[in-house]
Amino acid sequence: MNAPPDYVPAHGLLQGRSALITAAAGGGIGFATAQRVLEEGVQALMIADIHERRLNEAVERLQSAFPDVKVAGQLANVTDEAQVQALVEAAEAHCDGVDLLVNNAGLGGSCRVVDMKDEDWQRVLDVTLTG
Repeated sequence: MNAPPDYVPAHGLLQGRSALITAAAGGGIGFATAQRVLEEGVQALMIADIHERRLNEAVERLQSAFPDVKVAGQLANVTDEAQVQALVEAAEAHCDGVDLLVNNAGLGGSCRVVDMKDEDWQRVLDVTLTG
């Protein structure tokens, strides 16, 4: 088994920019993306998640690791248009405009697509595509 590659150091690619990361930014790919954009130099970051505890913990961890950056979080369900609009407005206000948007929403299933119930398939589409 090969060893994983070395972590690529930041290059300041987002120096002075701002970012909004939607959906599940409190964990997994969303949180890793938030860390990376901070490493790359964003000056303001808004993250969103549907889980309040996970969101708050993520904001605290990111703000602690990057104390000179404005980090904020907002609860948002990407399948709810009113919540999405509120998130965008909050991000624009917090970040003084958004330069980078990462639509991180995605939902899979625990069974094969052909075995999914129609309502489960619709939820996957609502979150992953429409959201």
